[in-house]
Amino acid sequence: MNLARYLFVFIVLLPFASIAQDTVYFNQDWLAAEKENAQYFSTINPITENQFLVKDFTIDKVLLSEYHYKGLQANIDWNKLYEVGFNQYAVENGTSRNYYPSGSIKKEFEYVDGEQKGMVTLWWENGKKEKEFFAVNNIANGIYSEFFESGEPSLSVKFQNDTLHGPAIYYYPNGKISHMGKFNKGIKFGIWTYLSEDGKPVAEELYQDTYFIDGADVNISFPEGVWYLSERYKLDDRLSFLFYRLAMNEDENIEDLASCLISLEDVPLDIGLIDYSSFRRRRLSVDVKRVITKEKDLFTLPQSIGYFANHTDSNNNERTTIVLHSVQAGVGMELVLDCSSENYETLKEEFEYILQSLKK
Repeated sequence: MNLARYLFVFIVLLPFASIAQDTVYFNQDWLAAEKENAQYFSTINPITENQFLVKDFTIDKVLLSEYHYKGLQANIDWNKLYEVGFNQYAVENGTSRNYYPSGSIKKEFEYVDGEQKGMVTLWWENGKKEKEFFAVNNIANGIYSEFFESGEPSLSVKFQNDTLHGPAIYYYPNGKISHMGKFNKGIKFGIWTYLSEDGKPVAEELYQDTYFIDGADVNISFPEGVWYLSERYKLDDRLSFLFYRLAMNEDENIEDLASCLISLEDVPLDIGLIDYSSFRRRRLSVDVKRVITKEKDLFTLPQSIGYFANHTDSNNNERTTIVLHSVQAGVGMELVLDCSSENYETLKEEFEYILQSLKK
């Protein structure tokens, strides 16, 4: 959270008890200048013996901001204050405001003895509230809210020491909820629900690190906070679980990055691992490059065999795939890890983490 403000060069003032409003002029870089060369100016308005208000304007007298200060000395050399810092001479103390060129308020926040502390509020130029949150020294804590320019809520989340932690709700411009869930130390956690603009549920994601695969009696874990369960479905006699990896940048399509598909089906007790794997391989549209058998550093789940493969998707993009087949107590399990080939080296450690996590 950036609450940075301008620092201004001020002229030497007389003791507070005897001064009136003073004016200082600045160039385009907010450095002291003669009036005829100035782009901005500030007025220094004594309020009490050690409290004053500084207002900043364009040279055309458009108000930009106003800040309250508390003097720490009777005689203050404001040029020195700029050179050596505020702490020796004066500190921000009170309400501070920034304005749009139109005169509408843009931002308001509080200082207490030089420390930013309290509610921070920002407005759209039309006067509707844009953001609101509580912060101390630019560190957000508690509820953080944003609003569309219409005034309708855009999001409501909770921060703990400037990190997303707790309930989160996001809205459509019409005021209806778009999606909601929870964050745990900056990472999505638990169930996230997605709704249409008319309020109907359209999707659900489950974020957790470890899952128990019932039937095969196998545990599987994912790297913390970046993989989620997107879909569970049954097709014929196969029960499938589809996981996606969160995008690594805003422009990336999640489905194009990486996925993990786990499918379960009953197999006759007289069908062994090799027969089951051969049966499943014939139904995969991938080009197997090598067999992964007893590489203990890649997976240790008994009665399992893996394959390193690749294929070309419908958009003619190269994909890298790792397939694992396993037979556990009459249940056949197929796990398919798939990603764009250009991202494989980046995701390789995550794929290995998932495979190594498979345990009875």
